[in-house]
Amino acid sequence: MDTTQVPAGYKLTDLGVLPEEWEVKTLGEIAFIGSGGTPNRKMLEYWDGTIPWVTTAQINSNIIEKAEEFITDAGLQNSAAKMFKKGALLMAMYGQGKTRGKVAVLGIDATTNQACAVIELKDNAQSNYIFYNLTARYEELRQLSNSGGQENLSGGIIKRLSVALPPLAEQQAIAEALGEMDALLAAQRARLAKQRAVKQGLLQGLLSGQQRLPGFAGEWEVKTLSQVATIGIGRTPSRSVKSFWGRGYPWISIADLQTKFIDSTKEEITEAGAASGMTIIPAGTLVMSFKLSLGRMAILQRPMYSNEAICSLQNLSADRDYLHYVLGRTDFSLYGKQAVKGFTLNKQSLAQIEIPFPSPEEQRAIAAVLSEADAYLAALEAEHAKTQLLKQGMMQNLLTGKLRLV
Repeated sequence: MDTTQVPAGYKLTDLGVLPEEWEVKTLGEIAFIGSGGTPNRKMLEYWDGTIPWVTTAQINSNIIEKAEEFITDAGLQNSAAKMFKKGALLMAMYGQGKTRGKVAVLGIDATTNQACAVIELKDNAQSNYIFYNLTARYEELRQLSNSGGQENLSGGIIKRLSVALPPLAEQQAIAEALGEMDALLAAQRARLAKQRAVKQGLLQGLLSGQQRLPGFAGEWEVKTLSQVATIGIGRTPSRSVKSFWGRGYPWISIADLQTKFIDSTKEEITEAGAASGMTIIPAGTLVMSFKLSLGRMAILQRPMYSNEAICSLQNLSADRDYLHYVLGRTDFSLYGKQAVKGFTLNKQSLAQIEIPFPSPEEQRAIAAVLSEADAYLAALEAEHAKTQLLKQGMMQNLLTGKLRLV
C-alpha cells in the first residue's frame, strides 16, 4: 500500500495498516511455545488416573473445561507429557480433516499430547485476545503448514507467526466485546436446541396420536401410501445423447433434495431430453428419494422432471404437509432391502408404506402446528446465522484496528 493511503493515526506494517500504538510481535516473543506427549499405552499404570490429558480432538475454537482421558503421576513422570496452566492456548499442529490450525483455551490445568502446541503468554499479551486473533486466522495457519505426505504445523512455524498487539487495555476490551458475542451465540444455540427438542416432541406425540389437538377424538385409520397417493417414478435421459442435456427443464436428483421447497436443480434437460419418455411433475408436488439416501423430501415450486431414485406423490387423499411430516418419521427399513450400494426401496415396497390416517381436518391441524414450529425454528436459525456474520465482521474490524474500543 502507498504510504499516502495510510490514515492519520495509523502506520503500515508487515501485517497491513495498524493503529500507531499497536505493535507487531511474533508469538515466540510474547509466549512460551511448547507441546506435550503421550505416555506408553502399553503401560496400564500410566492411564486412568486423575490428571487431565487433552488431545487435538478436543480443540475446536472453544474453551476446554474437561478432558476425555486421564493419566497418572507415573504417566506424567515417564513421558514427554507436561502440566500446563489454565488459560494457556492450544493449537492443533496436525490432525484429521479440519483439525489442524484450530485453537482452544485451556479452562483447566491439564497435560496434552504431542500434537497440541501449547502457547503460554507473557504479561504483555491477553489470552482471550490472542485466542480470537488466532481463531480468525484459521485458513492462514493451515496455509503455513509444512508440505509433504501430511501437512503439519510445527513449533518453529508457530513461534515465527506475527500478531498485531494493541496495548493491554485494548486487548482486554476487544476480548470482552467478542466474548459477549460468543455468549450471545451460546444463548441462541441453547434456544435452538430447546426448540428442536420441542419440535421432536410434537412430531412424536401428534403423528402417533398420543397427543391430540383440542376438538379432535376418535380412532385413526391406517392406510398404505398407494391408497393415499399415486406414486410416480422418474427416469434419466440417456447420458450418451448430448442433445438431451443442457439448459431447459429442471431435473431432480437426490442431491437436490436439501430443503423443504425447491425451485432449481443442479442439472437440467433440454426439450429433446424431456421428449425422450420423461413425465413432468407438476408444481406443488411432494417428491421423495427412495434409493440410497432414503426419505429425502421436497415440495416443487415449479414443474420438474426427476431421475429414477425419486418418486412423486400425486392425486393425494391426504394433506400434503401432513404426509410430508409422516414420511419424515417413517422407518423405511421395514419396507426396503439392502442393495449393493446401500438400502433401497422399489415401487411395490413404496406402495406398502403405512400411513396413520386421522380425519382430513385433524391432518391439516397437525400440519399447521408442525409448520408453525418449523417457522419458529427457521427464525431462530436465521437469527443465529445473522449473529455469526456480525461476529465475523467484528473480528475483522477489531483485530485489525479498523474499529477502536479504547
